[in-house]
Amino acid sequence: MNKNTTQNRKRKEIVKIVVNGQKSMPNVSNDVAGAQKFLMNSYRIMANSEMGTSTMTVYPTG
Repeated sequence: MNKNTTQNRKRKEIVKIVVNGQKSMPNVSNDVAGAQKFLMNSYRIMANSEMGTSTMTVYPTG
């Protein structure tokens, strides 16, 4: 019985943290999130090509 109450209390705290996180998320606009994602992806590609693990070579056209 006592164990269940402590588990429920922990679960409520976790839910509270999740809800607070979701409340603060809309403050970040989708554009900023998309830009961050794009920067992370391009940075990952750059790191791969610098380390020589990228086998694809991009040639500039035109």
